Amino acid sequence: MIHEFNLALLAKQLWRLTQNPDSLVARVLRGRYYRLSSPLRVNPISSPSYVWTNISAAKELLLLGIRQKIHSGYEVKVWEDPWIPLNPARPAIPIAPVMHPNMRVSDLINQELKEWDVNLLEQYVSPVDIPLIRSLAISTTHKPDTFCWNFTRHGQYTVNSGYWVAQNLMKDADEKQMLEPSITKLQAFAWKIKAPKKICHLIWQLLTGHVAVTRNLVRRNMRCDHYCPRCGEPEESVTHAIFECLPALQVWLHSSTPTNPGVFPASSIYTNMNYLFWEKDGSLEPELDMDPYPWLIWYIWKARNDKLFRGIERDPLELVRYAESECQAWFNADETIPPVVQEGTWREDATYGITQLTQKRISSALRGGSTAMGDGEHASAFDMPELRNRLQGIDCYD
Repeated sequence: MIHEFNLALLAKQLWRLTQNPDSLVARVLRGRYYRLSSPLRVNPISSPSYVWTNISAAKELLLLGIRQKIHSGYEVKVWEDPWIPLNPARPAIPIAPVMHPNMRVSDLINQELKEWDVNLLEQYVSPVDIPLIRSLAISTTHKPDTFCWNFTRHGQYTVNSGYWVAQNLMKDADEKQMLEPSITKLQAFAWKIKAPKKICHLIWQLLTGHVAVTRNLVRRNMRCDHYCPRCGEPEESVTHAIFECLPALQVWLHSSTPTNPGVFPASSIYTNMNYLFWEKDGSLEPELDMDPYPWLIWYIWKARNDKLFRGIERDPLELVRYAESECQAWFNADETIPPVVQEGTWREDATYGITQLTQKRISSALRGGSTAMGDGEHASAFDMPELRNRLQGIDCYD
C-alpha cells in the first residue's frame, strides 16, 4: 500500500545518512539532531522539523534489517548498536547490569592478535551471544565500521526490499487480520447494508482502518494526544471508539441489538462486524435485517466527534432512541409503493379520435374558459363545434 511504500522511500533517506555521514545533508541533520550519536540512536526531541519527523518514522523499518558490520569496532557501541548477527540484528545482551555503558566493540578485541578476547566476552556478554560474536570476522586494518542490509544479497538497502519488510514484518495484529480473505468479504458486505450510503461508507472505513482515531493519527506522525477523548484510555483504537469505550458500550447495552458476553462486543473490529452482519440472528436473512446497528455506529461516531471538537457530551440512552427512530423512518421511507397502472390507449368515439375531456375540463369549457392542450396551445369551447364539423366534412359557415 501507499503508506508502506512511503516508509520504504523514507528508509532509503535514513540509510543514506548512515552510509554517507560526511554529506552536506547528513552534517546539517547531525548538527541539529544527533551531534554525538547516530541517526539510529536518536531519542525523541522537542520541536523537530517536518523533514526529520518523516525520516525518523522509517527508523523502525530500517532496524528490522540493518546490521552494523564489524571491521575495527571503534565506532560500534556494544549495548546500543545492532551488531549481533541475527534477523533482526540487536545489541549484545549483558551478563549482568551494565558496568560500562559506553563500551565499544573494539574493547572486546585483542588488538595484538586481531581476534576476539574470549575472557572479556565471558566476563561481560551473555553466553547466548558469544558463539554469534566469535563467528564475526575482524579486519586486520583499522577500516571504519559500516552498515549492511540483511534482505539483499549485496547488503545494500533497496526500496523494493524495504517495501517487502514493511508489508510482511511491520504488521501488528489488527493489520495482519486485514489481509485475511474474510476481511474482503466484510468490506464487500459493508456496501450491501440496508442503510444510507454515508453510513455504509463509515462502516467500510472502520473495516479498512481509515478513520481518524488517535492511534491512526499518531501512527501517521500527527501531533495529538494518544488518549481516548471520551473515557481517557491511554490509546484510542477503532474497536475502542465504537465498541469498548464506556459511553459506546452503554449504547450497545441499551439498544435492541442483541449482545452476547464474551462474543459481542469483542476486542476485534472484525469479530464485532462479523457478528453484526451474520451472527446476531442466524435465522434471519441479511437482506431482511432491519436491526438499527448501522445507525448506532453512526451516532456513536458522531457523539465521539461532538465530545472531541465541541465539548458536548451525548446521553447514551438518547442516542439509542434517536438512532432507532431514524432507522424506522428510513425503512418506512424506503418501502416500495406498487405503481398504479392506468389505461393509456386511444379510443375512437364520436369525436373521431379526439381524446375525451374530463368532466372538469368540459365544465370549464362550457363556462367560457380555456383548456390547456398537450402542445401548450389553448382551444376555447366555442372552437370545438367548428373543429368537429370540419372532421365530419361540414362547413358550419355555409
